[in-house]
Amino acid sequence: MNLALIALDTLRADHLGCYGYHRDTSPFLDSFARRGVLFERYFATTIPTHPSFTTVFTGMDAFGHQITNVQGDNELSPDIPVLAEVLRDAGFQTAAVDTMGRWMSRGFQVYENPKYNFFGEPSYDCGYGRRRKDKNFGAAITRKAREVLAGIDKSKPFFFFCHYWDPHQPYFPPAPYHRLYYQGDPTDPRHMTMPRTWAFRCKTLWVGKWIDEAVRDAEYWVAQYDGEINYTDDQVKALLAEMETRGLWDDTLVVIFSDHGEIMYEHPGEFDHEGLYDADVHVPLLMRFPGDPYAGTRVPAMTTNLDVMPTILDLLKVKAPATVEGSSLMPLARSEKSEFRHEIYLGEGNWQCKRGVRTHEWKFIRALSNDPLHNWHADPVKELYHLPDDPWEQTNLANVRPRAARELERRLDGYLAECEKRYGHRDPIEIHGPTFGRKGLDEAEKLDAAGEIR
Repeated sequence: MNLALIALDTLRADHLGCYGYHRDTSPFLDSFARRGVLFERYFATTIPTHPSFTTVFTGMDAFGHQITNVQGDNELSPDIPVLAEVLRDAGFQTAAVDTMGRWMSRGFQVYENPKYNFFGEPSYDCGYGRRRKDKNFGAAITRKAREVLAGIDKSKPFFFFCHYWDPHQPYFPPAPYHRLYYQGDPTDPRHMTMPRTWAFRCKTLWVGKWIDEAVRDAEYWVAQYDGEINYTDDQVKALLAEMETRGLWDDTLVVIFSDHGEIMYEHPGEFDHEGLYDADVHVPLLMRFPGDPYAGTRVPAMTTNLDVMPTILDLLKVKAPATVEGSSLMPLARSEKSEFRHEIYLGEGNWQCKRGVRTHEWKFIRALSNDPLHNWHADPVKELYHLPDDPWEQTNLANVRPRAARELERRLDGYLAECEKRYGHRDPIEIHGPTFGRKGLDEAEKLDAAGEIR
């Protein structure tokens, strides 16, 4: 059996039709899900991109591999094997089309890293008298993927990894995707949903690079995000069609996942991936098996990105390294189990530093401290949400249900203490701190000094 692992960056699960979204953003992925297994409650344990991908590629929690942010100095230890190395050593051809570099390229015999303009190029009138930009990166990824797939030797098993970035902000879907989901004039002054986005001074410079100040309606940016998803959906369709044309489909396990989600404007940190809310950590995981033996299976149990690598190795009959901490999801897919994880532990250390624990019923989030470096939106240090009644996590019950908060905090502290004992070091989120958050605070201080804060 071969493996195709496809990452769709920054894709929150609840914006896909197969996860219940009201817009038709993902017709191909929805049909793909019907041919395989959909994991309804799959979570990224540590966000954003680098820690989440590292967990997928190692099967280790970030406490162990110690990658907790995007631009930190800490590197993955060469003693921790990654998926491509394990499969290469087991006789697989390994090839990737990716933009991450660093340790993500380890073990790939072919590693293509296409370059692109993150902010796109001016290309067309956006519909309200202004020019806008066009990212259109997915097509470049698909073109490069076709070249790589052309070099696959069909007489040997292969592992192919492909990483699409397009749902990541800035949301600049190419025409006609930019007009699929929004009608009206987003600059109409009667719209009043953008002020909070501009009010947060630590990210004024970043937001100003891509969010048009003329736009007053936050729903416009939600629609652009959804346009990016629909565009990516078409790119994945083209990629898998290419695999089928080349005879690389029938004996291939195809796994589609995301590294983290995206806040729209439900919480502070709008239009970015910060916070341990489900909008950021609940992401899609879809698996299609040769011959479609599990077509239409939906797994409601809680699962995590720790479990992707051991599941893949289980299916490919390759022994997992001793460092792998997750477990194969196949007993769930085969309906041999209905429960898997009763609680999962979460972390972020990029913009801010927080830890959390989630059960089926509750979510508890705790900032490392009230210091702006750890909690830069000045949220309550402790947050508690009752998920059945409050799935959008809008009502903090930490002071209303103190017993529940104390119990979850006790479990979180027990997990951290166990990890510290196992690995022999403090929490790496505490050690390495928030890389982007520190930069944002420095920029805000400079703007303050210059009198340029909006």
